[in-house]
Parts: sequence; C-alpha cells; structure tokens
Amino acid sequence: MMFLLVHLLISLRGLRRIKWSQDLILTIFLISKTMSKIRIVCPSCFPNQDWSKLEVLGSMLWLWHYDDMRQDATLPKIMGFLMPPIKLGQFIAFYEADKPIGYISWANFNSTVEDLYIQSHFNLLDDNQYWNCGDRTWIIDYFAPFGHQKKILNLAKRLFPRAVVRSFAHKETQYKEKNVNLYRGVDVTRDEMNNWNKKHPLTT
Repeated sequence: MMFLLVHLLISLRGLRRIKWSQDLILTIFLISKTMSKIRIVCPSCFPNQDWSKLEVLGSMLWLWHYDDMRQDATLPKIMGFLMPPIKLGQFIAFYEADKPIGYISWANFNSTVEDLYIQSHFNLLDDNQYWNCGDRTWIIDYFAPFGHQKKILNLAKRLFPRAVVRSFAHKETQYKEKNVNLYRGVDVTRDEMNNWNKKHPLTT
C-alpha cells in the first residue's frame, strides 16, 4: 500500500516541486490512513485503475437519490451532470465498505466558456467540448449526503496538491461574485491562491 501511495504521489501534477520532507511524509501517512477505509475511483489520479463507467454511473445515481438538494431533478438532468465527467474521467467517486458516499466532478474552462458558464450556470454543460477547454478549473458537482463532505474534500485537496479551483457557493439563478468559492490544494498557500485569482479574473 505504501509503495503504491508513493508511486501515486510522484505521478501527481506539481510533485516535482515538492521535496521529500516531513510534510510529504505526513501527506503519505494521512492518505494511507484515509484510503484504508475509503476506496477512490479517480481516473485522473490513477490512470491505470480498473473501473467501470457503468458501475460508477449506477452508484452515483443511487447516491444522488439521497441528496436532499437533488432529489427533485429529472433523469435527463441527472444524466447531463453525471455522464460527461464520467466519460472524460474528470471525477472522483468515493466508496466506504463498497457503499457510495461522495462524488466530485470538475470542468476546465477557458475565460470565454467560464463567462458563459457563469451566465447560463449549467446549461452549456450538455456539450462535452466545454468540459476541458482551458486552465480555469471549476467544481461542477460535489455531494456527500451521508455527512462525508469535509472528509472527501480534504482528501481531494491532497490528491491534487497544487490545484486552485472555483465553485459556486450554492446554486442560484443569478451570478454574484460573493457566491463563488475558491479551493486550494494542500501545497498551495493562501497568497499563491490569491495571486492565481488575480491572474485569472472573473470577467462577468
């Protein structure tokens, strides 16, 4: 297990800039401790991982049903949220004792598509071409209806230690800048996050 974790960390984006230090050893330990209880499906982190699109889709459809904010969604809308990132491998699915407990998906926008996304919110996501067209990463979906929100988010921050991503604070019909959250990986300082935000300003 420890060898596999080291191999994973070496392959992750940005690790070449991290020295073998106490912080890195602690990261390996914390991920090892968490992964002993939680199974992760993340094609972006584990390119050679054996996983089934049908299994992930089915388990996330089941999990979606238990989320209070999503229960009223129609099946076409649900499929519109789940299918593109699953096809593209831009998601993390979390399981505990083979039971689905959480899900995160993301898209990589350019500035133009980011602006369209803010204005239309989710309408443009029906088109796969918009999911991976730039370097402005947005969390599209993030749910854990059984109370694992903090746990899976913290693990995601360790899986992508150099990432800075945006997300709507909550779903609204109208965009307001104060409702956009910024998240950073464990190796990104607050100053680095703020500098990234200045270099990638929201245009709307």
